[in-house]
Amino acid sequence: MTTNNGFQKMRDGSGAGVMDTSKYEGILDGLRKEFRQGKTKKEAWRRQQLTQLVKMVEENHEKITAAVRKDHGGPKIRGLGEMGSHAAAEFALGNLSSWMADEKVTTPFQVSPTFIGRSHIRKEPKGVVLLIAPWNYPIELVLTPLVSIIAAGNCAVIKPSEVST
Repeated sequence: MTTNNGFQKMRDGSGAGVMDTSKYEGILDGLRKEFRQGKTKKEAWRRQQLTQLVKMVEENHEKITAAVRKDHGGPKIRGLGEMGSHAAAEFALGNLSSWMADEKVTTPFQVSPTFIGRSHIRKEPKGVVLLIAPWNYPIELVLTPLVSIIAAGNCAVIKPSEVST
């Protein structure tokens, strides 16, 4: 299995060590630029990204299953465990509007003694997020957190495990 090859590379030192990040600086700069332009704040952008993730899983579920079986072995149903991201994206699409809505909260007396003031919590994306994938569920534990990252309006840099292929 290829996972064992990845572990062997880590043991003998050929797959471990400090990674040269200079070739990724352009990608990171591009993601930061996209975020600063405010594209990810829009609900339409988030919906489009989540819809494309759903479509990707639907169109590639057999390839995903084959890759997981090649890497980890086991029965074909093992690939079913990698499909939770589809349900997570569908759930996010159904709840996105309410998650993005401002939340009304009580205004403390110290802030507005006349009770004229109104307070709310506005949920804002944070920026570019690093998503580090483990080796044991390489698809599921990338795509499911990615759903939350996208739904929150953030961009993501995904670092796959050096053990999985």
